[in-house]
Amino acid sequence: MKSLLLFPVVLALCVGTQAIAADTLPKNLLAEAKPQFCLAAESQPIWKDKLPKEGGPIRARWVFSIAEFNVWSSLTMYTSPSVESCLVNGTRVIPPLKGMRYATLPGISPRLLRAGLNTLEIEFAISKRGKDKPAVPDVAIVPLTPADLDFQTEPILGDAGLDYFTVGCRTNMPAEVTLQVAGRSWESPAGLIHSFRATEIQTGKVQSYTLTAHLAGSGAKKSIGPFRVSTLPLSGQPFRFVALGDSRTFPKDWARVAHAVVQKNPTLVLFSGDMVTDGREDRLWDEEFFGVAKPFFATIPTFYVVGNHEQGSPLMGSLVPVAGSGHWKATAGGVLFIGIDGAQDWAASSANLKWLETTLKASGESFIFVCSHYPPWSSGFHGAQHERTSMEARDNILPLMKKYRATAFIAGHDHHYERSEPPEGVTVIVSGGAGAPLYPKVPNPWQNPHSKAFEWKHHFCLFTINGNQCAMQALTPEGKLLDSKSWIERIQ
Repeated sequence: MKSLLLFPVVLALCVGTQAIAADTLPKNLLAEAKPQFCLAAESQPIWKDKLPKEGGPIRARWVFSIAEFNVWSSLTMYTSPSVESCLVNGTRVIPPLKGMRYATLPGISPRLLRAGLNTLEIEFAISKRGKDKPAVPDVAIVPLTPADLDFQTEPILGDAGLDYFTVGCRTNMPAEVTLQVAGRSWESPAGLIHSFRATEIQTGKVQSYTLTAHLAGSGAKKSIGPFRVSTLPLSGQPFRFVALGDSRTFPKDWARVAHAVVQKNPTLVLFSGDMVTDGREDRLWDEEFFGVAKPFFATIPTFYVVGNHEQGSPLMGSLVPVAGSGHWKATAGGVLFIGIDGAQDWAASSANLKWLETTLKASGESFIFVCSHYPPWSSGFHGAQHERTSMEARDNILPLMKKYRATAFIAGHDHHYERSEPPEGVTVIVSGGAGAPLYPKVPNPWQNPHSKAFEWKHHFCLFTINGNQCAMQALTPEGKLLDSKSWIERIQ
């Protein structure tokens, strides 16, 4: 998307809705305006009421009149990801996050408007619907008052530790947000995206937290919560965690899996990537992921690694920490968790592999789990032995895990459940059934000769740590047991 100026310049995210027809929205400032068109290449445009017959990018404009706008706090523009640029009264509107595509642009300042006549201009690539019928993007500008203040995306818990947790949220207009936990508070400045790190929290204790958005100078407030969250346990304390991945595309199936996970009340979740169909389509994050599983995101600290469908999206890194920049490590209850971006360089001489060996060598934890999106062994479509991500995981990462007696390698990418037991002695678990379209087993038995269990069903993996034992159950959302596995502590 070319440069689209938000005022003030803040991080802004989509409201999570499809482009909406202009005549279906209340208070649409363009409701009485008729679009005019010209070719984008015209240096001296001649505006006409009909689309040009020639090809190429098109410019459209709407001239609209307003009497006053001093009661408005913000503007939201509904448009289409096909729009390449947008100008309000000659001022370019910049998209909230570079590299994202938006059907909705919130947080536009009313100061771009003026009393009397105003102009909106957009540039878009022509598309067709039906037989040779060109489609013009539906466009609407909707003003918001202080009374419209709301949370676009409710709490999204990220990583946590023995004495801290992280949480993010989004508001539908630039606002300040306060996080309150046990009588203490943290502030986020005016903006649309808010991320907090609550520190010095009591170890292993369930806490209640609330989020309050407020508009400076208006008195408008919106609070949500209380929500419950726990920091991570000390070594020796029993706890449960869940591993899953690939929730993309079918939100109803993801909602079923997420609801089942919440019922198990895990301390944390390992999420192995492919959260939405296309991570650069901003609306999909609310439609496919956040919006259909609110209790999951508000109550369970989640450690993410990125998959190929995130497409390098900057959203998750802005809202909650992810491993898109490389790798992370965390400990809880005698377990070391390591998250890696498996699409990066994991060759034998790479800095990434050296970091992994240093981390494994230094660990005194009872169990070690490495989480990546890309599996070293799989009987699914992505298990081809010549894929670089699989080869590097198989040839370089698994031998290191064997050397330091790590417990298991957890991945997604292929949309099924599978447990493999390669001769390296490190269990490989593919858990890619959190809602994405399911993949069957490929007919080639030599692709993965180490497969011990395979199920073509939506599922999640529940791990229970109790003393020197770790037990895993692969479960469907309905509670059916697909597979189980137990390990003893690596250091005795």
